Amino acid sequence: MIDGFEAGLTGATAGEVRTLDLHFPDPYSRADLSGKPVQFVVTVKEVRERQLPTIDDEFVTRFGVTEGGVEAFRKEVHENMQRERDRAVTRRFNRQAMEALSAAHELELPKALITAESGRLHEESRRNLSMRGVDPDRVGHPGPELFAPQAQERVKRGLLMAEVIRTSGVQATPAKVRAMVESMAASYEQPEAFVRWYYSEPGRLQEVEAMCIEEEAVNWLVAQANVSDESVSFDDLMNPGQTRTQEQSPE
Repeated sequence: MIDGFEAGLTGATAGEVRTLDLHFPDPYSRADLSGKPVQFVVTVKEVRERQLPTIDDEFVTRFGVTEGGVEAFRKEVHENMQRERDRAVTRRFNRQAMEALSAAHELELPKALITAESGRLHEESRRNLSMRGVDPDRVGHPGPELFAPQAQERVKRGLLMAEVIRTSGVQATPAKVRAMVESMAASYEQPEAFVRWYYSEPGRLQEVEAMCIEEEAVNWLVAQANVSDESVSFDDLMNPGQTRTQEQSPE
């Protein structure tokens, strides 16, 4: 929803009609509406409130916990949250490292690569809308040119990462790939089956190998940089912009 829509409905009751005088963002996906005023007349049909269930043995059995009861369930949830936290910290740290690297270098980028990446992002965006049941053409989906700034940054970071990998000489060792696959499998009910599935077809490991190489390259890059710690809560880590675990931030 555009800014102000949800806030304008706060406190409304069932049957109430509210008029919201707002503005479309600028820029907006539809250029003809960008920055324009708009009025919504909203009728509140129903108001609901979530009721959390009681966490007892009957509740946890529905999640496959047949031994240990609530204590075993909480332990399993806690371990899953730790794994998710570690992955999120790695993703966030890697992104910050690449942002710092990109900001420190100016490159003359091949236009062909930017055009190709813009087209890929454009098609990806259309597929995402279609998967959500939205016809991209009916909502005035923008053309590839709108994705040019994002494509330019992706191309730049890709070229920089390729140079870091070449300079550092990092590789995806079999042990590192195995460890990453097992880490990914840990959150599944049958982790052994997940690992076997990955290793049953060598082509499936290529994505994991690429992730390993990127992680090793970032580690090499960070060893050359000044790094400071900052505190961030689990909620803010998983859902940026909410609240404030210990992570590293490269300078």
